[in-house]
Amino acid sequence: MQKWVVICWAALAVVGADVCPDGGLCKEGETCCNSPANGYGCCRYENAECCDDHIHCCPEGTVCNKALSGCINTTLTIPWVKRTPADQPKVSKSFRMIKTYESQEDDNICPDLSRCPAEYSCLKGLTKFGCCPLTQGISCPDGKHCCPEGHDCSSDSRGCIKKELVVTVLCSDGISECPDGTTCCETNDGKWACCPLSKAVCCADKIHCCSEGTTCDVEHSKCIDSSTKKEMPMWAKLPARVRAAWENQKEEVPVEAVNNTGTENAPKVTTANLLPPSANDVPCDDTSACPDGTTCCKTQEGGWACCPMPEAVCCEDFIHCCPKGKKCNLEAQTCEDGVISVPWAKKVPAIIKQKVEVKDVPCDDTSACPDGTTCCKTQEGGWACCPMPEAVCCEDFIHCCPKGKKCNLEAQTCEDGLMSVPWAKKVPAIIKQKVEVKDVPCDDTSACPDGTTCCKTQEGGWACCPMPEAVCCEDFIHCCPKGKKCNLKAQTCEDGLISVPWAKKVPAIIKQKVEVKDVPCDDTSACPDGTTCCKTQEGGWACCPMPEAVCCEDFIHCCPKGKKCNLKAQTCEDGLISVPWAKKLPAIIKQKVEVKDVPCDDTSACPDGTTCCKTQEGGWACCPMPEAVCCEDFIHCCPKGKKCNLEAQTCEGGVISVPWAKKVPAIIKQKVEVKDVPCDDTSACPDGTTCCKTQEGGWACCPMPEAVCCEDFIHCCPKGKKCNLKAQTCEDGLISVPWAKKVPAIIKQKVEVKDVPCDDTSACPDGTTCCKTQEGGWACCPMPEVQYYHLSVNFLNWFSLSGLEGQGEGRAGHKQTSKPRLIFI
Repeated sequence: MQKWVVICWAALAVVGADVCPDGGLCKEGETCCNSPANGYGCCRYENAECCDDHIHCCPEGTVCNKALSGCINTTLTIPWVKRTPADQPKVSKSFRMIKTYESQEDDNICPDLSRCPAEYSCLKGLTKFGCCPLTQGISCPDGKHCCPEGHDCSSDSRGCIKKELVVTVLCSDGISECPDGTTCCETNDGKWACCPLSKAVCCADKIHCCSEGTTCDVEHSKCIDSSTKKEMPMWAKLPARVRAAWENQKEEVPVEAVNNTGTENAPKVTTANLLPPSANDVPCDDTSACPDGTTCCKTQEGGWACCPMPEAVCCEDFIHCCPKGKKCNLEAQTCEDGVISVPWAKKVPAIIKQKVEVKDVPCDDTSACPDGTTCCKTQEGGWACCPMPEAVCCEDFIHCCPKGKKCNLEAQTCEDGLMSVPWAKKVPAIIKQKVEVKDVPCDDTSACPDGTTCCKTQEGGWACCPMPEAVCCEDFIHCCPKGKKCNLKAQTCEDGLISVPWAKKVPAIIKQKVEVKDVPCDDTSACPDGTTCCKTQEGGWACCPMPEAVCCEDFIHCCPKGKKCNLKAQTCEDGLISVPWAKKLPAIIKQKVEVKDVPCDDTSACPDGTTCCKTQEGGWACCPMPEAVCCEDFIHCCPKGKKCNLEAQTCEGGVISVPWAKKVPAIIKQKVEVKDVPCDDTSACPDGTTCCKTQEGGWACCPMPEAVCCEDFIHCCPKGKKCNLKAQTCEDGLISVPWAKKVPAIIKQKVEVKDVPCDDTSACPDGTTCCKTQEGGWACCPMPEVQYYHLSVNFLNWFSLSGLEGQGEGRAGHKQTSKPRLIFI
């Protein structure tokens, strides 16, 4: 019985249905047919068949035949007819809603679990839901009538008034707008104004504008046509309208709101995925992404949303999108291409990227595979990437299988005894680009990322300007691009031609004091920190790019610690898993660079590249600049060529003022006596080394203290280790390290030192001269072969103070002569 009630209500609603869903009017007995380009048109037949070309129609009971340009059925063929445009009155008759009912298959279910016919929409009335004979309608205030979307109900709910589509031009700041047919232009104060021309040229004076195809002649206040050189007056701009905050708010539709509308085909907005994005996501910017197979579209707020189609067209309403190759029809809410009209899609929120460090998987030092894949060898000896993590590389050098499965070459599948899955084909590996990225050092403790500039803060610290070689502004907060000047008043960067917004600096990176040392191979070669020295076939050194690595017997490759080299398979094995081996790199040839401290006095010094400055207490401090100027406050210093301005706490040089630097404490020198290590009376080794016998019976120096000299007379090992001649290493039962090569010993120069005899009973030290005293004895002049002069008491006093008195008594290492030394009393 209920079914018949519904059919009756539907029949009553269609009787005299001369109003199309968009409000257009067709004559009685005609049929409304939709056209994507022009809205609804009228076919002169009742209950007509609307043809797919959106131009023609056929009578009821026939089918449109495009090839014949006619209407056919089983018995006849007649020409098809063209549709006529529907009348578009501003006020059309509203639609009467019918009551919902309990149950019927394939019907729309309303939120209160009542139902409407499939072609109707559920709309909320005054107290309960009703059924509107439109797929997309709005409920009128009386709760009994409805109107199509894009219309407003009249005050009595009996009519539908079509909304006029107002289009505006949104300016670049996202909050200013201009009327349709005008152009946004920036003003002198950084705001926006409207040029009363479409696609206009904004002039450099930021006051006027010119029409498209012309250039601004600001000096003569003219617009010059680019082709005809015709002169026209400039146009003055009008103020832009600033949008209210509510106009920029996104119309988010929660799940509950979707249910309340009652439209079953209303799209549900999905929540943003907070999981780390997959490698196949479509990146929108550095912080947002869309799933694979979708398109990034801008939102009204300047953020991102995802259109559920690849390479889609983003619609101007910032909410919807269309398939590739189609245009958005905002009025009809469809996607058009001149042939067929399809419904548009609603965008969903973009994925907020988690800051997850994604690293390539290194195959060797020249090739890598994307994160989440596995390196596999190719038949040519190169690398390919299996699109699975920790995958199994198949023996055909082409395919691979998931972790834990085996390759079945015959069946071309991956097996694990339970289930068989298709194998995957590998893709080419990524050839690494050798790009060196370095931080920009600000001082010894702070640095800025590569491509930025260090700028001083007001507190004397450092901040980073996000541009290379930038200009630091005087407000200690902002910066400008290279070649521009800071305009503090306008808060812009100027260069006489164009004004751009200035940038805000970000905090500098505080350097971690990490001591990075090369790994010494011998006294002439070393490897970078975190690598291992391995012997080459020529007897030199190469570097394995792993710490404490195993050097392979081919003298070319190496394996991680704890693994063994499999020369046949070219892999590294440990009984559980096989990994590719690594190729060694050339070792670093050490450069002999002498770095010296700057001496302040006999007890204090400053590091190389600094300057010694006196402290208020009479000690020493170090200015962190070479040849610096020490300020009068005993605390600060300035660069060479500048003067200290104590009042301004800056360093002045006539052109620019820079902040002064604070001195640091000086280094207290340690009295360290460095002695050679004697091998015998004729040979010695440098301090910190060990004398070892050579095969010829001479001496060589091992570059380690208290070292073990190996039996080959060439190499040596650290104290506590044993020489392994076969492996060419030094062993102690726990760890194996490379042995060292000895260097030639120092040959001592034979220098004979003799006293100078004055007579049979007296003598003077070598390098002095015997001189007679007033009393007839002898004195020693501290110079060789000097002329004899009459010595006064004053000279003898000086001589006594000079320390030569009794000089011959403490000459270590020299044989005492039989002659007594001259002693002064």
